[in-house]
Amino acid sequence: FQLQEVLARVKTQLILRRQQVMLQEEICDRQKAETSLQEVNLTLEQRVQERTAELESAILKLQVEVEERKRAEERVKQSLERERDLSDLRSRLIAILSHGFRTPLSLIIMASEAIEYRYDHLDPQTRERKFNQIRASVERITQILDDALMSNTAELGELSYYPLPIDLTEFCQEI
Repeated sequence: FQLQEVLARVKTQLILRRQQVMLQEEICDRQKAETSLQEVNLTLEQRVQERTAELESAILKLQVEVEERKRAEERVKQSLERERDLSDLRSRLIAILSHGFRTPLSLIIMASEAIEYRYDHLDPQTRERKFNQIRASVERITQILDDALMSNTAELGELSYYPLPIDLTEFCQEI
């Protein structure tokens, strides 16, 4: 009975020893797997941090670009508004010039026709008056053109300014 009992105990011990070796091998495999998993996790965390930094940098660049585009859009809007204003100004200027030219030109035509058709019947004073009307109308047209050119030059910022010292008292007395 004892031999069988000893054999059974040895057999049990062998089985337990084998199971212990297998458990140690499994523990060792699990530790290796855990170490490998930790390394992979660490690598992934580093990649996530790097990618996050890249994305944050890209976001900042995009925000800067959006702001630059907004400023550019605002400049374009302002330019368009100035262009509309200039267009309106040109339209008003053309209307003013058209009216300003028609009246003197009509007077020139009427005075020249009167002189042409009745030159022999007009006394020298009437002829002189008609010639003066023509001269005055031409001077008005010239003045309108000069004013328009001066206004345009001033608007374009090309007007030169060269101040000179003057005697203010003398200037006021001349006026």
